[in-house]
Amino acid sequence: MKKETLEEAAENNSKKVGSYAGYQDFIAGAKWQAKRMYSKEELLQALNIGFTSTDETWVECVAFAKEQFKNK
Repeated sequence: MKKETLEEAAENNSKKVGSYAGYQDFIAGAKWQAKRMYSKEELLQALNIGFTSTDETWVECVAFAKEQFKNK
């Protein structure tokens, strides 16, 4: 499966939508989503915190990890 660049995906989407605004919106949405994502290292670190905790519940560990690794 061939990977598309962001620009190629936006162009293909804008053709489906039928407007240049679709192109701009697609790129803006993809950049917004990327800012909200965690890296593999951040996820592994969060899981490690959760699995090594002995005095907190799992829910509290997950909440703590989310707060620690929240992208700003």
